[in-house]
Amino acid sequence: MSVEVPSYLKKLMESSSQPPSDVDTMIAAKFNVPRISLRARKFRIIVNGEESVVGEEISLIILAVDPPGREMIKTFYESSYSPNENTPPSCTSSDGITPDAVSMNPKSANCYTCPNNVFGSATGLRGAKTKACKDSKRLWVVKPDAIGGIVYGLNVPATSLKNLSSFGMEVKRNGFPSAAIVVRLSMTDSDYPQLLFSIAGFLDSKNFDLVQSRKTSNDWRPPDVVVKPTSEPHIQIEDKTPGDLPQYVVEEPAHVPPITTDDILSKW
Repeated sequence: MSVEVPSYLKKLMESSSQPPSDVDTMIAAKFNVPRISLRARKFRIIVNGEESVVGEEISLIILAVDPPGREMIKTFYESSYSPNENTPPSCTSSDGITPDAVSMNPKSANCYTCPNNVFGSATGLRGAKTKACKDSKRLWVVKPDAIGGIVYGLNVPATSLKNLSSFGMEVKRNGFPSAAIVVRLSMTDSDYPQLLFSIAGFLDSKNFDLVQSRKTSNDWRPPDVVVKPTSEPHIQIEDKTPGDLPQYVVEEPAHVPPITTDDILSKW
């Protein structure tokens, strides 16, 4: 059965080159972002709903950190969150400013004025005041042996942001370009594990250039994710890795004192 398009609608379509935003939202609903889960203290790769367990440690390359600057991803659950369940949040914001269109039950038109986004709106496991809406950062990562392949999203929860900050300070203090680093991720042994970050090694110049290219192209981003362009310059480095060695060389990182999350992430 065919449906004829009304004449007014044809004129409207001819006069506008952009589809309405709700159409973009429907399209984006089909886009299942590949991601890495931390459920039950195991790194799990999830692609198109299919899950494969990696284990307690994983090595990755970071392409980007979202949202930029001091903003945080916001996630709110109506009921208590369980690390062993896959229940989606009631309200979420990818930019920390307004709820995402896919939020099941948005709590406020603006994250800044949301009552769930203030300290004291919830109580932590140890009785301390906290926020009902949780902060996090999202890392966009690739596997070291598949730089040109799938890009995964990995959320860094609030309890791990200080560790991410310390790692970022280590990278900055040593002057390493982030595109050259293979990052080792592991987790502390607890019901609400913290992510641990360390340098596993460095890419050779060929793979470094490939990572730089992927970082600047942004062709791997989901269609509904818009971010500011990176200010990190393209840096050429000399390849000093012998051809008979593995893809990256492991070196022990120096100890760096902790630093606040905002201090470093606002500059990454």
